[in-house]
Amino acid sequence: MFRPPVRPGTAEGVGSMLTIALSLLFGLIAFAALAQVGTSVSTGMTRGRLILAELSRQERAAARAKSARRRALPSSPALAAA
Repeated sequence: MFRPPVRPGTAEGVGSMLTIALSLLFGLIAFAALAQVGTSVSTGMTRGRLILAELSRQERAAARAKSARRRALPSSPALAAA
């Protein structure tokens, strides 16, 4: 149904402007919340990757040390006696 335009300054005009202002305010708050969540997830993913990389480096270092000890030991008791 067609409604005539609302004149500024009337009670109906002020109510609709207030509704629009509140809608924009809540939209801005929702956007800020989503941006914060996105930033937090990105930071968490970066820290998680750093932790996994450090664990991988530690595991590789332990494996190399274990391998070096094996190579240093003689392969048979006969060689150890010689």
